[in-house]
Amino acid sequence: KITPNKATGEDLDEVIYETRFNSKGEIYLSDFKRHKIWKVIPDKGVEEVAGNGQAGYKDGKGVEAQFNYPTGLAFDGQDNLYVADKKNHAIRKVTPDGVVTTVYKQP
Repeated sequence: KITPNKATGEDLDEVIYETRFNSKGEIYLSDFKRHKIWKVIPDKGVEEVAGNGQAGYKDGKGVEAQFNYPTGLAFDGQDNLYVADKKNHAIRKVTPDGVVTTVYKQP
């Protein structure tokens, strides 16, 4: 059970679409219900990487960004994370420092 918010007991078990490991062994999770990307750092816990929890479409850093039903995940050789932003019909890039940009958006 993955619980990012211990105060409320909120967990991620039923809302994770996909998980991927980066080169450092950190686990990234796509949360389609809360429109967020999470990171699990072994022995440290869970932290938000990107997405403000509201469905939308916005590039930006960390929680300034918005996704709408993030699903598939993939890493490149520089640990940039690519996210299939399903309902925005877009591929989004999340840099290791949390900056979200759009790589492709269906017209």
